[in-house]
Amino acid sequence: MPRWYMGELKDYYREWRKEKLALGDQWQGGDRQFIFHCGLGIPYYPARATINWIKFRDTHGLNIRLHDLRHTMVTLLTEEGVNSKAIQQRAGHSSSKITSDVYGHITKKVLEATA
Repeated sequence: MPRWYMGELKDYYREWRKEKLALGDQWQGGDRQFIFHCGLGIPYYPARATINWIKFRDTHGLNIRLHDLRHTMVTLLTEEGVNSKAIQQRAGHSSSKITSDVYGHITKKVLEATA
């Protein structure tokens, strides 16, 4: 493994130990070291993000899916004139072509700025 990666793992381990010690008897994860956990050491499953979003959305009267936030992010970054390569990396696309193909629609704000 690269040295930088091993350094990251060491930092993570130190933080994990701090969390575990700070919680004392409340820690439920044993010696397992989940990167994503609920705060008590037990796994944080991917579906949980959607469940939490639905609760938040309903509490605040929003009508937007969690995935729609991704589209909003890309659109706002585009409107702000952020470099397409930076947007591609932020969105996790393998190429900027994918980003432009998926989010190629031009917003009114971008059209006005171009004019």
